Amino acid sequence: GSAVQMSVSLDVHRFTSRINEIQKFIEKKSLDHLIVALGPTIDPEEKNLRDSYSEAIFHWLLGYEFPDTALVVGKNGVSFLSSSKKISILSQLEKSSIAVKLHARTKGNENDGFKILASGLGLDSSSQITSFLRSPERGFCHDFTKFMADNNIDINRIAVDISELWAVKDKMELDYIGYASIYCEGILNDFNQVIRKNFNISQASAQKSLLSNLETVSKKLSEVLPKGESIDYFEVGNLNIRKLDDIWSIDVTCKYKSYNSSFARIFYSSQAPEDVKNGLSDAYDARNYMLKNIKSGQNSADVHQKFKNYISSLQNASIFNCGSIGHSVLYFFDV
Repeated sequence: GSAVQMSVSLDVHRFTSRINEIQKFIEKKSLDHLIVALGPTIDPEEKNLRDSYSEAIFHWLLGYEFPDTALVVGKNGVSFLSSSKKISILSQLEKSSIAVKLHARTKGNENDGFKILASGLGLDSSSQITSFLRSPERGFCHDFTKFMADNNIDINRIAVDISELWAVKDKMELDYIGYASIYCEGILNDFNQVIRKNFNISQASAQKSLLSNLETVSKKLSEVLPKGESIDYFEVGNLNIRKLDDIWSIDVTCKYKSYNSSFARIFYSSQAPEDVKNGLSDAYDARNYMLKNIKSGQNSADVHQKFKNYISSLQNASIFNCGSIGHSVLYFFDV
């Protein structure tokens, strides 16, 4: 997903409208600036170092990650600090109606770039800012954080609040969630095939088979992605398989350009106990109830509570944990 790995065309209109949303956000929170800084590209083995908010904001604004880059959004404009190569890509944003300032940094002389960025924005110890940093313990983000501290510029991290920016999804975001959902569906279908061949396969063997097929599943999806999108953006964030007697359950979370989709399914054999079958029948009824009652724009917390209340009213609901069934209600099959 790194912007420097490919020929990049940035959507200036989308960037402009979303910067407007961030400016409304910082005004609402009585902030002077929002700072987002990404460190170097992170290997999959180092996912624990990721700041998903940083990645999400860059994808949301630009459609790509820009490693080793700082973005500062203020009430009067935007500034970027990055390498010369990435600044040349970001120069497309100068067509925006929003004032965009681009600063190239020199490797090994980072403080000069930080000083230019700070002075141009009027950052000082009185600034009220918030920041999201990826892997702040090393490299670019470490140097940037140290510069701010040395100049007595306090950083206020308010990661939870920034999620307000994604409360309402536009078409592009819904498309990305849709692509992540397609990947989830492909993995679930693959799992379905694995246990249909041998329902009594061990949990470890089923997990191994599923993991070994992930690349094959993603390649099959290349045909359904529109031009300009790539299977390289697919990522599995979570994959859990469990077996209990005559029941299999799987839940998977997939990402596409940092947008998540989570699916879960329950599979059971004809030998499953009657109370389990009845409970799953209730879950099926609950799914239909929610599909009829969910409306666009509803608060997700309210929807979840409404679902839990309905589940609790069902005869066989007591054998299930409502939190788990909230995921698993969507699909299950008699195998």
